[in-house]
Amino acid sequence: MGDHLPDIAEEILYQHRALGSRTLTEALFSLDDDNDETIPVVPSKYNSLRSMSEALAPVEMDVQAQWKWLNGKHGEALVAFEDIAHQFPEYPHVNFKLGYLHLIMRNYSRALSAFTYAHFIMIQYIELQYRKEIDSINAQQKVAENRAMLWCSHAGRKEAYSVIKEDEKARHEQQLLMLSGGMTLDACITMGSLFSQLGLLQRAQVCFELAATIDPKHPNYLVEHGKALLQQRRPEKALIMFTLGLSEAQALSEQVFRAMIGQAISHIRLGHLAKAKDILNSIIESMSPLVENEIAPLLHDSEMDRA
Repeated sequence: MGDHLPDIAEEILYQHRALGSRTLTEALFSLDDDNDETIPVVPSKYNSLRSMSEALAPVEMDVQAQWKWLNGKHGEALVAFEDIAHQFPEYPHVNFKLGYLHLIMRNYSRALSAFTYAHFIMIQYIELQYRKEIDSINAQQKVAENRAMLWCSHAGRKEAYSVIKEDEKARHEQQLLMLSGGMTLDACITMGSLFSQLGLLQRAQVCFELAATIDPKHPNYLVEHGKALLQQRRPEKALIMFTLGLSEAQALSEQVFRAMIGQAISHIRLGHLAKAKDILNSIIESMSPLVENEIAPLLHDSEMDRA
C-alpha cells in the first residue's frame, strides 16, 4: 500500500471525524458453580450463558487491551490489540491504536503500516455511512469520530517519518493534515481530547497549546484542556481552566455544565469537598427544571450523561 491515501479520501476528509463505538454487551452473565443446587438451571442453557460471557465483542476486547496500555503493560496490550486485528480485521479502532502503540515501542515501520491500514478502513467506513444513513445523528457522530482518528493518524505518520529521517514524507503528512482541516481550532481540541483518552498526554498537551494560540478563550478548549490536566493529576491548573470555561460559555449551554462538573471534580481532588458539593447541588438545581421542560442541553457521552 502506498503512502498516499486513496482518492476517495479527498471527498470524505472534510466530513469525517472518528468512529463511533458499539455499545458494550448489555449484560455479562455470571453463575457460581457452587450454587448449582440452589439455582436450578438447564445444563444447555447454563453452558449457553457461560459462552455468552466468555465471547467478548471487539469493543469489549478493545477496552481490556486499552486498560493494559494505560497501566503500562505495553507488551500485553500489543498482543491483545493484534489479537483483535486478527479476529476482526475491519474493526476501525484497532489499527489506529496499534499505530501509536508501535510508536511508543519504537517500531516505526510497523507503526506506519498500522496507520496506513487504519486510514483505509476508516475511509471505507465513512463512505459506507454516507451511503447508508448520513442524515442520522448517529452516522454524523461516527463520521465525526473517524475524522479525529484520521487527523491523529496523519500526526502519527508524520512523527514516525521524522524519527526515521524521511523528511519529505513527514512534510507530506503535515500537508495532508492541514488540507483535511487538522490544524483548525476544532481539530486541535478534538485531537487533544483523543490523545488524552489514549493516555498520550504529551501529544495531547501539544494539541491544546496549539489550540490556545488560535483562541485561548474558547469554552470547548478550556473545558477539554481542563479534563486533560485532571488526567495529568494537576487539579489546581484544571480548576483554573474549568473556571475560565464557565465564564466564557453561553448560559445553559453544554459547556456550562461540563465546566461545572470539572470544577467539582477538581475540588474533590484538592480535598475541597464542601465546595464540590455546592457545585454539584447547583448543577442539579439548574438542570432539574430544564429536564422537566425537555430543554436540557444534550450531554451525550459526557460525564453528566454517565452520572
